Amino acid sequence: ILATYSEQALSSAGYERLQTWVEIVCENNTEEGLRAILDQTHDVDGEWTPLTMAARISSKTRVKVVVGFDDKISPPHQAERLAVILNGSAESNNFKVLKNCGHAAPMEAARAWRQDVLEFFA
Repeated sequence: ILATYSEQALSSAGYERLQTWVEIVCENNTEEGLRAILDQTHDVDGEWTPLTMAARISSKTRVKVVVGFDDKISPPHQAERLAVILNGSAESNNFKVLKNCGHAAPMEAARAWRQDVLEFFA
């Protein structure tokens, strides 16, 4: 949870809310499931990392990669590589970095994220 949100979002959430988030995650997930997520996220060369999986996709579907500037799980430089793998480039129409948010960009920067998605599908 702490890696999912930006420091700004965490500081404004407060201790009690953070404690509630952690308790909910722990109650609704198994230890094995949480370890698998962490292993996938931090395994740079693994076969199931997002970049490795993206390299196996063969599709002409347009894909836009949106990432938070403070994302510690999928940092912007990795998200940019993902956009290049999926689209052949990281142009502004298929890659965007949202400021003042972390991995939970759709929640932390909801208006900016929503506007970007609507423009992409227009």
